[in-house]
This record gives sequence, structure tokens and C-alpha cells, in this order.
Amino acid sequence: MQDLLIWGYLILFGIMALAGLVWVLHLTRVSKRPAARPDDLASQAAQVTWIFEAGQLQERSHTAARLEDVMGMQISDWDSFLRFFAQRFSHLPHSPSAVNNVPSLRVFSDIDDDNGAMVLQWNGPLLRAYLDEPTISAADRHSTILLAARNRQLTDVLENMPFPTWLSTAKGKLLWSNQAMQDISLQGAEGLLQSHLGASGLPKRRLCAAGADMTQWFDVHSVPRGDNVAHYALDVTDIMSEQVRNSQGHKALLYALNVLPGGIAVFGQNGKLVCRNQMFETLTRLNGDFLDKAPDLQALFDRLRDAGDLPEPQNYDAFRQRLRLLRGSLASDAIDQLWELPDGTALRLKLRPAASDAVVFYIEDVSDAMSKSRSFTARLALGQSVFDQLEMPLIMFQGNGRRMSQNDAFLAFWTGQNNMDMPDDLSQFERQLTLMNPKHTFTADGFAVLPNINDQTWVLWRRNLQQGACFFRFAPQDSDWVQSKDLSAIASS
Repeated sequence: MQDLLIWGYLILFGIMALAGLVWVLHLTRVSKRPAARPDDLASQAAQVTWIFEAGQLQERSHTAARLEDVMGMQISDWDSFLRFFAQRFSHLPHSPSAVNNVPSLRVFSDIDDDNGAMVLQWNGPLLRAYLDEPTISAADRHSTILLAARNRQLTDVLENMPFPTWLSTAKGKLLWSNQAMQDISLQGAEGLLQSHLGASGLPKRRLCAAGADMTQWFDVHSVPRGDNVAHYALDVTDIMSEQVRNSQGHKALLYALNVLPGGIAVFGQNGKLVCRNQMFETLTRLNGDFLDKAPDLQALFDRLRDAGDLPEPQNYDAFRQRLRLLRGSLASDAIDQLWELPDGTALRLKLRPAASDAVVFYIEDVSDAMSKSRSFTARLALGQSVFDQLEMPLIMFQGNGRRMSQNDAFLAFWTGQNNMDMPDDLSQFERQLTLMNPKHTFTADGFAVLPNINDQTWVLWRRNLQQGACFFRFAPQDSDWVQSKDLSAIASS
């Protein structure tokens, strides 16, 4: 019995010693385990994780790769990462370096009742981004799988639709577009991207040109979807080709869209507004919803009159009748008017008949040109006022020979001569001077004597200016001005 007790103690001590040895070996193995490297984080993490360095994707977890496959989108850099999560986490920083002065950042979802968040963690040059999702039940997981499968189907359908389709914010920021939209060049798609909702926030429909050469036409529908706007574009190039492309109105519209700084609108055979550019809406100050209803010219001008943006014609009824008769008339019946609005804006309006009883309406802001013209006119008036203060008779001619100006002294001097009309041009004036002194040629610079004018001898000085312009100055022979000149050159005149 005593031997059994001794053997029991020996066995117990042996087991305890063996356990101690195992524990020591375990501690030794754990302490020697190398620390996890940053580039191993994605593979070790259970979360949906991406690792970035300098904005480029370095590694993703298996769950992240599965999510990209489900969504049908691939993440390769920070920009594609932002597009991937644009609808859920719109407040992500625009670049990793924008907020790298903090160790971590949590960005919450924009969607109501969504408790998920995107967590950003910096470790030196590496940025780890992972989804922090609340625990979901088996039922939620089942519904998520079904919704993911449905999302793949819908994404495939939308991506492969032959019609440009895209989603934007209410301010026009592009969130998503399908392949048909992406196939249009950036320059050509600019007109489509300008589609927006009306002031009332209701769906809007508009016709616009697109494509690299602006020859594709789309009927664009913009529909509000929560805080965003969905856009659908139907290619109507063939229809436009049938109805408008070969008409003068369409050619004028294309020219305006590509070149002209003003607004242009085309009214078709039925007198209704067919199409317009954005500048036309801006310059006429007419509501886009009103123009979308395709008013005729009379209704359009009635709206301008009611808004106080139309200078009141002396006979508005006659003006409306002229608008009605403009279709099918000759080009000589065109309307060309300058409108000066109460706020100082000056608009030039031109309405021209076109082929197939269409009418082209062009409007341009000429406020700057009018301001410069008024300033130039004011300077001319000031110059003329100074000109009239001079006592010596003066007359000036333009380079084309037309009389430009004369002072009051010349009018008194010249009209005092018998049978001498006010000259309209330079050649007439030179003939009149020749009658006074047939011995002298009055076509070159210099002085000449004109005897027996108002019983007095006068001296004429002609001065040729640039670009063919010239002026003539008259003074009595005994005046101080004449006495101060060397008149030897005209002694024989």
C-alpha cells in the first residue's frame, strides 16, 4: 500500500512537471511570434478591408473582393474607391492625404436607418479602410444575399442599355453613368450633363445636342430620386434629321450652339418653339418651364411684355401682327430691333424667316458695346464743343472723303459767301476752293491765298492726316497767326 502511494505521488509530480514544461514552451513560442506587418492587415481582418498607399490600392480582403464582384465594380485607387461608395458615404475625404494628421476617422452613412460606417486608419504611409457594420440576423443576411443577386441583374441591365443613363446630385455632380453614356466623349456629353430640374423641382424634359461633332440629338428626361436626380436620354437623331436637320433653322441652331455668344430659338411650321439654346433662356429671362410648353412668337412676346422686359412699341397690336406674318415672308421683312431695358441692359433682337415657314430668333447682349458707343459719343460731343470755341474757321473730312465736322466759325465764314453751299465731301470742297483761286491746287499739304472773301484776303492751310483724313484752317492774311508763318512758299499763289 505504501508503494502504491509513493508511485501515485511520483506520477502526480510528473504530470505537474510536464504541464509546466508545456506552458514554458508555449510562452517561448508566443513571445517569438513576429509582429503583424501592415500589409498583412487585409488578409487577417474579418472586415471588408482595403489597404492604400499614396492613393493606390495595395491589398484587399477576400470579403472586399467579393463585394466588388457583387457590385460589378473594381477598386484600383482612391478615386475609384470614392465612386464605389459615393451614394452611401459621400463625406469621405477627397484624398487620403487630406486628413492624414489624425490616426483614424469614422465616416457615417448618408442613408437613413443605416448604422454602418467606413473607418479609416493610418499606419505610416498606409491607409486601412474597412466597413464597420452592425451584427445582422440570419434573416437579414438572407435578404441581403437576395438583394445582392437582384442588384447584379439590374446593374447588368442598366450598364448594357443602349440609351445614356446616369445619376447626379441635385447640383449636377455625376454619381454614376452607364456604358452608353461613357461612350460619348466628355466634350460631347457636356450638353447632356447640363440637364437639370425645373424651378418647381418637377421632372424636366429637354432637347439637346451631343456627340463629338454635336450632331447627335437626345430627348433627355430628368426625374428626382430622393436627394438625387436620375437622367434618361433617348436618341432622337433620326427624328431630328427628318424634321429639322436639313432646314435652315436647324443649321442656324447648330451654328449658335457651337459659335454664337447669343441666344437662339427656332419656331417651326406651326409657329411653335421647336428648340433653343440655354443662352436664349438666360437673355430673355423667361422661365424654362414656360419655354418647355413650346409657345409661339406672339405668346412669347406677350410674356415678355407682362414681365416688363419688353420696351412698349407705339402700336403693340401692329407688332404682333408683324410677328404673325413673319413666317413664310421674305428676308427683307425681317425684324431687327435694339431693346434698352430699365436696368440698363441693351439687347439686339433679330428675327428672320427661314425655310419651310420656320423663323429663327436670335438675341444678343450688346450692353458693353452700347456703353462704349455712348462713351465715344460723349467724347465726340465734348470735342465738338471745344472745336466750336475756336475763333478760326475749321472743317474736317474723313478718309473716305465725307465731311466729318466743322466749327461754328466755319459755318459763319462759309455761309457768308455768295452761291457757296456747305460741302458734302472733299472733292466738292476742293472745286469750290479752285473757283476762289484757279492758280492753286488744293490737294496737297500747305498754304494757299484766297483773295476777295468778304472783301478780305484769307490764307488757307490744309493738313493731311492718317488714313486719308484732312482738315482745313482759315485765317485773315493780316492775323497774327498768318504773320507768324513763313509764307514764302505761297508768294506766287
